[in-house]
Amino acid sequence: MSNSFLTSKLPSVADVRHFLLVAGLFFGACQLGAAPPATQPPAPATIQSRAEEYLKAGRPADAEKLLKEFIYKQPNAPDAAESLLLMGQAQIAQKRSEDALNTYSGLARRYPQTEWAARALEEQALIHVSRSNPKAAQQLRDELLARHPKSPTTAQVWINMADPYYSSGQFKEALVIYEKIAANITGPAKQKYETAKLIVESDGNPVKLLAAADVELKRNRPDLAKNIYRLIIDKKTAGESHDEAQVKYAWCIYLADGEESLEAAEKIWSSVAAKEPKSEWGGASRWHLVQLHAGPKQEWEKAVSMCAAIGRDFSPGTFRHEQALFTRAWLLRTHKQWKDAQDAFAELIKFYPTKASHPPIVQYIGEIEAGLANPAEASKP
Repeated sequence: MSNSFLTSKLPSVADVRHFLLVAGLFFGACQLGAAPPATQPPAPATIQSRAEEYLKAGRPADAEKLLKEFIYKQPNAPDAAESLLLMGQAQIAQKRSEDALNTYSGLARRYPQTEWAARALEEQALIHVSRSNPKAAQQLRDELLARHPKSPTTAQVWINMADPYYSSGQFKEALVIYEKIAANITGPAKQKYETAKLIVESDGNPVKLLAAADVELKRNRPDLAKNIYRLIIDKKTAGESHDEAQVKYAWCIYLADGEESLEAAEKIWSSVAAKEPKSEWGGASRWHLVQLHAGPKQEWEKAVSMCAAIGRDFSPGTFRHEQALFTRAWLLRTHKQWKDAQDAFAELIKFYPTKASHPPIVQYIGEIEAGLANPAEASKP
């Protein structure tokens, strides 16, 4: 039904009753001291489900008619609020946003302390968004926060407002919004809130920023981690943290894949490795270059050569030394360079004897011996 009756001189009884219902005025108990209407039994379980089926089937007019008849007959039923919300959705589907605004407004006034009222306020805000009226939408969301501060709907609406700022690295702006609903944030949103707070409160401290970025990287959010690492890189006096941030920033780029991403990552790692080849982050950069050439670039021989150099530059007993020796042996075995692989595993076991009984290495050595025993599989001298 349209709102034409608002300006009509002779509205019908049904029109007037509908207006009072939807607008939330409900004068049935307007006399001072009048008892509230008795609670009526809930609608049959099929009312809402049937209306939802109509909506899914592209029959919003039928859904609205069904819901309107139910609300008319049982305006105080426990599920009347849900029915009003569905009715607003049916009106939206018919491109009658003004009627939907009235329906949602009536719902919010009629059932002010319910989750349905909170949802109705957001539905009104979405209508204003669709009308390119962000100011009106924001006013409704402010009202949502003020009237329903503990509502799940409120929390999700404001989280959705904060997340774009967070994802784009505008952490101060995101934190201002997250703070408004801090008591009700859970799950991934709480993690973002805590990260944003840490970044803002760090006041540019590289150590704290690195901790925040590392958390995001462990959560498999490299794009987000990259933004934080970039904050550190842009600081000229970050010291050792600068190299660490560069290495990890390049790793985030590497994870993005694509030829341009690989080239950008390689350039950063090569720069760090050239500056301090035997440092912690120089070694990490050299290892990532091994990964790059052994994997995406498919230059395994270059990766083997890099491993040999790392093995020479790092002392026995260090992680980088053991990692380089094992990776070199594994690559040679993978590419059926049997004699070289045999020598490489022998070198590994010389420095790390306990590896001789390690099941995977026992298996690899067995494969190498089988390859050497088969002339067709043996590598050329």
